Amino acid sequence: MLKTKKISQSILKGYNKFFQTFESLLSSFLLLGIRFWMANIFFKSGRTKISNMDNTVYLFEYEYDLPIFSPVFAAYLATFFELICPILLFLGLINRIATIPLIFMSLAIQFLVIENIQHFYWIFLLSIILVFGGGKLSLDRMLKIK
Repeated sequence: MLKTKKISQSILKGYNKFFQTFESLLSSFLLLGIRFWMANIFFKSGRTKISNMDNTVYLFEYEYDLPIFSPVFAAYLATFFELICPILLFLGLINRIATIPLIFMSLAIQFLVIENIQHFYWIFLLSIILVFGGGKLSLDRMLKIK
């Protein structure tokens, strides 16, 4: 009986050690991939907006029914966040703060502009960065920013 307990403890210890190493190595690459993926999506959208601000303002004024902000302010604000936050995500700098405007934008897009299940995927992926940070492969980690 004692031998069986030692074997099961040994197996459990090996299992835990394996997955701690697995988690340590792969979580950073997973977070890096999520950061790059989300940065790419929003940066492309920001580039499209800034390439023709007249059209962007027109869309915010006549197509998107956004409450609270004026259409012109909303157009410039969305463009700003879609260009700056992805750069921060790409660099891994103040990741948690950078995700907040993108999460709110995703919610606004989903509920005020166009319903699409992918917006919830964006929110989930951005929330992972919000909760866990940018990982070991980020400037946040190098600068010891939580």
